[in-house]
Amino acid sequence: MSDADQIPPSPQPSPDSSAARETPHTAPAAGSVLPPSIVHEEASFSAPPPQGVLPGSVLPGQPAPLPLRQLPPEIRYANLPPALRVPWNWLDIFLLVLFSIAALLVMSVGFALIYGFTGHDPRALNPASPQMIYFAVILQAILDAMILAYMLGLMRWRYDRPPWRALGWEPLPEGKLGRGSMVMGLIFGGILLSFVVAGASQLFPPKTELPVEQIMHDHRAAILFMLMAVLVAPVVEETLFRGFLYPVAARSFGVPAGIVITGTLFGLMHASQLSGGPWLVVLIIFVGCVFTWIRAKTNTVLASFIVHTAYNGIQVVGLLVATHGLTKAIPHP
Repeated sequence: MSDADQIPPSPQPSPDSSAARETPHTAPAAGSVLPPSIVHEEASFSAPPPQGVLPGSVLPGQPAPLPLRQLPPEIRYANLPPALRVPWNWLDIFLLVLFSIAALLVMSVGFALIYGFTGHDPRALNPASPQMIYFAVILQAILDAMILAYMLGLMRWRYDRPPWRALGWEPLPEGKLGRGSMVMGLIFGGILLSFVVAGASQLFPPKTELPVEQIMHDHRAAILFMLMAVLVAPVVEETLFRGFLYPVAARSFGVPAGIVITGTLFGLMHASQLSGGPWLVVLIIFVGCVFTWIRAKTNTVLASFIVHTAYNGIQVVGLLVATHGLTKAIPHP
């Protein structure tokens, strides 16, 4: 027996994870199909497709990827700013418009029926009469409350989100000078915007009395209208346009276009109050764009709400001054 035969064979080390990591992978046999992905402890990468298979094609046995529109909003909008990652879409906006029209029709018919049951002829109603204007302001207040409740309910029961925060009512961002200084700056901005619009309106002043000015003829309607302008309209309109509409418009067409679209629709909504003053409609569209720009820059509806409230407050003061405390009509050239 030779010395080599007397030496026992060395034991083979048991394979472990460290040895597995150091052992190089052998190349696959010719004609074999690479797996779709090769995973290591340190890295993960996708293997190239087999010969004859186009990149991005679905390999046999793999599920087809879902179309982009069928993916959850968290995945579809992952690359967007947080303020634009909202779960609702244009269909929800369209349904809100239908709801508003239906609610207005129901309230109008209901008012006409009640008016007729009390012994009056609804056909004899004069839309420009102080009584009719007063009821119109009341119906507008009810409609605003219904629209706001619709949006809050949509957030709560359909999308299971905190309603106000889902609609963009976030705290003001921390600035270098603090939130208190930001609030004062936003208030000053709203006041300045009001004076700019008042001055610009004199370039092409309306020749006749506007529908919004006819409200001043009835003290009850005027007081209710001014209270709504300061306390109700900024909440409802900012939630509707800057909280509900703007994220969808900016997500679909980009932030600049979203600002213009939202501001334009905001101005057109007020066109009925400014009938006979087309230049004033242009100015209110500009105001809507400024409000939306502020919302886009701060990522919160609260900022545009503060500017809106300050703007409307100065407008109300201007109406009081122009009517000498609701005792005279607004003069026209």
